[in-house]
Amino acid sequence: MAEQTPWTLKSIKGFKSGRSDATLCSKELDRTSHPKGCVRVCIAGALSAKSPGYTLNEFTRASIENYLDSQIYVKQTLEQKLFAEQVEWDIKSPVRGDGIWELVQVESVAFEEKIIQTPQGLANLKKMFPKMDINKVRKGGDQPETKTRFTMMLDVGWDGEHKRLATFRDGKFTSIALY
Repeated sequence: MAEQTPWTLKSIKGFKSGRSDATLCSKELDRTSHPKGCVRVCIAGALSAKSPGYTLNEFTRASIENYLDSQIYVKQTLEQKLFAEQVEWDIKSPVRGDGIWELVQVESVAFEEKIIQTPQGLANLKKMFPKMDINKVRKGGDQPETKTRFTMMLDVGWDGEHKRLATFRDGKFTSIALY
């Protein structure tokens, strides 16, 4: 008997639009930032019709499993990055360092298709933004060998104006940005 998948997608909406919103539920989700054991997800271009139901492409399935399997790493990494942000910006927060994760809520996680920049696409970017470092764009994006990627939208307790977008690729932190 095959091992049962440790997660489910519920309430899939927008299926025909190429972007689907759903709820991902799993016992593997960190309970501090996912108190109900579920998180809102956006799945872009990854679903195909299957009667009954849907089928995920392999990249998206692997990305969801990587997100669930890396909960401890994600938490530890984001605690460090967010603490560094508080120090850099001299933020007066009720919690700094240990315990910072208690102020963070994961609002959603985006699982998108693998996007590999083509030479023509990079040339078009260079035309539009002549000062842009195209090599940095190419290196910072998905590569043919990229196996997984997810982007988390975080609500941090000390900034009521901005969310944070944190991206992980192939099990490693790649960036965090204001949103």
